[in-house]
This record gives sequence, structure tokens and C-alpha cells, in this order.
Amino acid sequence: MKRLHALLLCASLHATHLTSANDGVYRSNGGVIYPVQETSIVLAKEHLSFTCRDHEAQVDVRFEFINPDPVPKKLLVGFQAPAGDNPENWISRTDQIGDFRIMHQGALLPYRLFATTCEDCPLQDTASLHFEPDLGGVYVYLFDITFQPGINTVQHSYTFPASGGSMLEESYDYILRTGSKWADHKIHELTVDIDMGPDRNFEVHDSFGPDADWIVIGTGRIDDPGNSSPSRQVRILSGKLRISVEDLVPDDNISFYVQSSLCFSGYYSHQGAMREDWWLALCHADPNALSLIDPPLNALELRLMRNTIYAQHGVPFKDPELTRFFKQFNWYIPDPNMSAATLQLDGYEKLFVEAIMALEKQ
Repeated sequence: MKRLHALLLCASLHATHLTSANDGVYRSNGGVIYPVQETSIVLAKEHLSFTCRDHEAQVDVRFEFINPDPVPKKLLVGFQAPAGDNPENWISRTDQIGDFRIMHQGALLPYRLFATTCEDCPLQDTASLHFEPDLGGVYVYLFDITFQPGINTVQHSYTFPASGGSMLEESYDYILRTGSKWADHKIHELTVDIDMGPDRNFEVHDSFGPDADWIVIGTGRIDDPGNSSPSRQVRILSGKLRISVEDLVPDDNISFYVQSSLCFSGYYSHQGAMREDWWLALCHADPNALSLIDPPLNALELRLMRNTIYAQHGVPFKDPELTRFFKQFNWYIPDPNMSAATLQLDGYEKLFVEAIMALEKQ
């Protein structure tokens, strides 16, 4: 049992580090199911699908395992859900994984939910568990699977809420490292689909290696920064991102996030003529923040900020200077069928543009 705790907490502490580095709320996450003890079962395929709407991720996973033995093999299998740092988890004494289901060969499996707070602590009934705010904890789903000889299909689904804070509006994490607990310590075929909805800009931590294939199924674009960044920026007009890789030894976890749904440019203050303080004002779409910027914005900065609202919607510009400025950003995909005159701005966008225009007149 101590060994089980070590496996659980090693992965959970890594995942917690990913999200708690942000000044905000880390709620929960999910991950690969894994054997509690050593096994000869091979994780041949994993098709992982995230559908994220309204700050919640619906996760659907289809596994194919291979039992090379000529006889059935029964394993105790685990799934962890770190409690995070959200006090609601401790008060309710429940994890934030929702609609948890596991199906093997077409039949739903029963599971048992436990929790633990430290490496040397025994698994406890969740009703009697008390998490300390500075320690957090891990919820553990345990269930039995009898793997028949040959290929075994396991389907898994659940939901979990996004983490977030002052630097990241939405953050989602998936503990992939536990995939190395299966035989030969690798995932032979991994496919990851990320559907964030239409007209979104987000970033994905590149934990898949140089041989992974990244494509947009639909309409959009992927930025490949080379060695300059550990993440890739993804601009989706419609559709989803798909990442495929073979023979992956999972030594890192999956993480993707949205810096700001109001400002696709995020915190790219090192590019072009941008200043971080006025990009922050833009990302919060706060007209009152414009007058607080010191030193005040000059005419060029005001013009760029105002036109950023239109650029995010794909409006093409006749001015070559504006076109050249916005083309440096992966998120800018000009639509020749759109114009500023026909674009209907949201309420916050309209007020923000009007505030900038008032400053330009001054």
C-alpha cells in the first residue's frame, strides 16, 4: 500500500506544481489509469479527447491494452484526482471529478473511492478524511479489471473544472506520466484531441517530443516556435487540435491553457511595438485602466490597441503598417470576407474602442 501511495503522490505533486505556480485556484485534473502492481499488460493505444466548454473539460478516453499471456489476468487499477488547493474540495470532502465511468469490454465497472494525504498515510474513507490546507491530498479511484488474452478495450470518461488565476484564465492538466507504469513503460500509439470551441486562441505545452504530428482538424493554425518556447500557440476558428505520436515514453504531463479570452495577444510584450502594461489593459478590456498607464500611451500605441480588437476578429487592413504589425502574431488570420464596417462588436469591445478613440482625440 505504501508503494501505491508513492506512485500516486509522485505524479500528483508534479501535476500540482504545473498549476499552483499560477496565482489562482488549482481545482483538479485527470490522468491515465495505471496498474497498482507490476504487470505484463501493454498499453497499445490511447485516444484521449478533451472537449472544453464554460471552464469545464469533458474527457473521453479509449484504451487498447494487450495481454500477451494465454490466460486472463486480473489487476487492481488506479485513477487519481488531486484535490488541489480549492477549499471547496476540503469542505465538501469530495474531489471535483464528475460523471466518472470506466467500461471494459462493453460493461461498466464498479469502483471504490478513497483518499490519502501523504506518502505514509493509509487510504481512508472520504467521509472521515480531513485535508489540511497547506498539504492538500489525493483522491484515488480503485477498480478491478480482468484482462482477457489479446486485445482489451477500455473506455473511460469524466469531467473536471479548469484551474485559473491572475495569469491564466483557464488551465487544464492531464497526468500522462502514469502511462509508463504499464509494460515496456510506453504508450505505443497516443492520439490527443483538444476541442476548445470555435474562435479560440490557446497554448499547449509540448510534452510529445519532436516526432509528434500536430494538425488542425477544421480551420486554424499552429505556431511552431522551435526552441524558443516550450509551448505552441494554437488558433482555432472552427474544429479541434489533434496531436499524434508513436512509442511515447511519457516523462511529462499534458497541459494546455488560455491566457485571456478577451485578448489573444496575451503577454507577448517582447514582440513588435507592444508594451506589457497596455496589453494588460487590453486583456482586461477595462476602459478605466487606460488612464492609469504610465507613461501615457502615444498615438501609435493607441492606434495599435484599438485595431487589435478588429484584428482578433480577422478584419483585414488596407494600411500596410497595420497588416505588417499584426501578421507577426499566429492568432491573426485575416478574413477577406470581413470588414470593420460590418463587424458587430460585443458590448465590452465597443466601450473599450470608444474609450481609446476619446484618448486619440485628446
